Amino acid sequence: MKEKLSRDRAEEFVKEFIKLMPRLPKTLKRLAKKVERFDPRAPTTFIADIKAEFAKCTPQLESSDQLVFHRLSTLLSDVLLKAEAQRTLKELVKMTKSEATKDPRYSLLLKLMNEADKRVPLVSIVVFMRHGDLEKSLGPQCAPLDLIEQAERARGESRATEVVRALSETYEPLYRQYLITIWGLSFFKEGKIPPVVVPSTGKLIQDTHERLSDYPGLVEPKAGWMRNSAVHNPRQYILDQDAVMMWDKNGDPRAVPVTDLLAIVKSMYQISGVTIQRVGQLYMFRKLFGDMGLLDGLVEALPMLFSASEDEIQQLDERFTAKAEEMLRPMSEFFGSQSSASAAGPQG
Repeated sequence: MKEKLSRDRAEEFVKEFIKLMPRLPKTLKRLAKKVERFDPRAPTTFIADIKAEFAKCTPQLESSDQLVFHRLSTLLSDVLLKAEAQRTLKELVKMTKSEATKDPRYSLLLKLMNEADKRVPLVSIVVFMRHGDLEKSLGPQCAPLDLIEQAERARGESRATEVVRALSETYEPLYRQYLITIWGLSFFKEGKIPPVVVPSTGKLIQDTHERLSDYPGLVEPKAGWMRNSAVHNPRQYILDQDAVMMWDKNGDPRAVPVTDLLAIVKSMYQISGVTIQRVGQLYMFRKLFGDMGLLDGLVEALPMLFSASEDEIQQLDERFTAKAEEMLRPMSEFFGSQSSASAAGPQG
């Protein structure tokens, strides 16, 4: 009976919502077609098109709409909405975890984040903030993607050329940012604040690899000198070996089979372009929306979002500001105590 009532309420809400946004169904169909035709070489254009489509269906509110808003507010106040929101959250967690588990290293990332959170509560939110935003991540994700796909289709020297280009495009926008994140977490899990200055390429890889030796697979130790070779050296293809000659100033030239290099690039791309994003989103859904009760707070606040009262909107803003401060207080206290200790300097 409750399930049927919930469905009826949901259908009623959709009908009222469509009254405010009558263009929405057509907009969603057009968006689906844009996603199907997505060109990874044009992520900025894709995002702009998506925003433009939504802008077209956003209603220009008139006084006559207030009755509909009041109806939506009443429906949103229904206690069954919270149960529906929890069900949706569980589905999101399930889907996000399913995507994350395509890379077995996801569990090592979650383990690292859990260890960091034990020493600095909620500090792992940095993973979502730096990697979980779909809009900000799309450009860097797309940069090497077509090169990797072309390399998988190509043969011989053409494949080698695409792989070397993909290595550079993967390291700069994605892998270095990923390394900085887990390098920082390696300090937080010890209850320390990371140094202000991030090491250069080679040192960053070496330090992170050593600091996370108990997390095998999170760092590709060859990434540094291979990246330097791809960026700074002329491409030298060895025809009879299907290999490329690679080196940097700290090592002698060596022949790297193109198949091996492609596998390394794909592994780097997977963890820094896909897995870290999924893990950040999974953390957000589980920890903040689930364990910390953020979802329930949002559901309870939804009716106020449809209010025409500026006072109620102000109250909502103050409520969420207070909630955020409460959630992040332990982290703030940690950074405050560390800053005080640094200012005090050595004693005795």
